[in-house]
Amino acid sequence: MEAQAAIVNLYSPGDTLSLHRDVSEDVDRGLVSISLGCDCLFVIGLEGLDGDSESRQMVLRLRSGDVIYMSGESRYAWHGVPKIIPNTCPGYLENWPEGFKWGGFMRNARVNLNVRQMKESTKNGKS
Repeated sequence: MEAQAAIVNLYSPGDTLSLHRDVSEDVDRGLVSISLGCDCLFVIGLEGLDGDSESRQMVLRLRSGDVIYMSGESRYAWHGVPKIIPNTCPGYLENWPEGFKWGGFMRNARVNLNVRQMKESTKNGKS
């Protein structure tokens, strides 16, 4: 995956991200999701594959510093964030950014950074 675009999501307790699929890219390269601040619950589900009618779901508790790489069958899986867990920000981030009017902002916030490739690379003669 060549990093070509990034999306920053900012959450507070009570915020959610509805179930969705990331399908706007022109390539099927993996994407990277980085979590900072408060913990969250991350839900991911795969529809039945290869004639298997059962769906598979998983709920993960993501903590600050956790990174998810979604590729292969998980790349286009339904996923979302139903809950931000308040008061779970690591101590070393709670007062960030110190010395500013909005210092302590991260105490009850979650930042998620998604990095992805949008199109085929133009490096090495590829279009």
